[in-house]
Amino acid sequence: MTNKKIILALSAFFSLFLFSCNSFFESDVDIPAEKPKLVVYGYLTAEDDTIKLSVQHSKPIYTVTNYFSEFYPSVTDATVKISDGSTTINLVYDAYQRKYVSAEMQVMAGKTYSLEITTPRSDRVTASCTVPASEVPVVEITSIESHPIYAYNKFINFRIKDLPGKGHFYRVLIAMFLKDIHNPEYPDYVYYIPLETGEEYFSDVNKDGEYFIFKAAVQGLGESQAQEVTFYTSITDEHYFNFHKSVLGFQGDNPFAEPTPVYSNIEGGLGVFAASKAHTFTLAY
Repeated sequence: MTNKKIILALSAFFSLFLFSCNSFFESDVDIPAEKPKLVVYGYLTAEDDTIKLSVQHSKPIYTVTNYFSEFYPSVTDATVKISDGSTTINLVYDAYQRKYVSAEMQVMAGKTYSLEITTPRSDRVTASCTVPASEVPVVEITSIESHPIYAYNKFINFRIKDLPGKGHFYRVLIAMFLKDIHNPEYPDYVYYIPLETGEEYFSDVNKDGEYFIFKAAVQGLGESQAQEVTFYTSITDEHYFNFHKSVLGFQGDNPFAEPTPVYSNIEGGLGVFAASKAHTFTLAY
């Protein structure tokens, strides 16, 4: 076959291919209209005397948005009720916090709380969670190492022992409260310290009764401020753990990442209603 015939054959093939593609994309595809769902985020912590919960509307696919629009528009006219089995309270919308708030019920360890949210548009979602009753494990400091170059920087090694029995879920968070030395009247700001070893959310699956090992790199403050860090350890329910692990598993900027469905325990909607019990420990060094 001559070169001219080969070129003509290839041209015909690509013309047919492009026509087929164009016909495919121009064909009418009916995308079903999806009603926005209620998106709920609420966390109960044992001994808290104030309950806060956000209620928003999801945005259906192909919703037109702009840079200044809310990611999820807040729902301000919902009826939000929480019950501990004997008492039911109504949360009131606070426009400043953009959350529904109530200080009429103290959260108690071991209790199960039920949530019901309705709106004038016939939305209705429900959920429930149980506040953990177990004691929060104690942070054990195993060693504090100096940085080989920066004298005020430290490596803090610590561990947490799993509680007896299976089915425990945990969270550990480390923070420093920093002052503005140039404006001491300003409130402290919080710097969260990343973990070099260990995970923020963890469970005792396949590690029942074992120690969890952690290492944190703490940036020094010099001689101008006291050197101390605060550990926040929590025992959580399964909803709290599953939701945060699913969010952490999402890699929006990675085109090769596997799709990650975000966990939800909101019946009739999206989001999470979960509980935890926390303990605070401050280490000065």
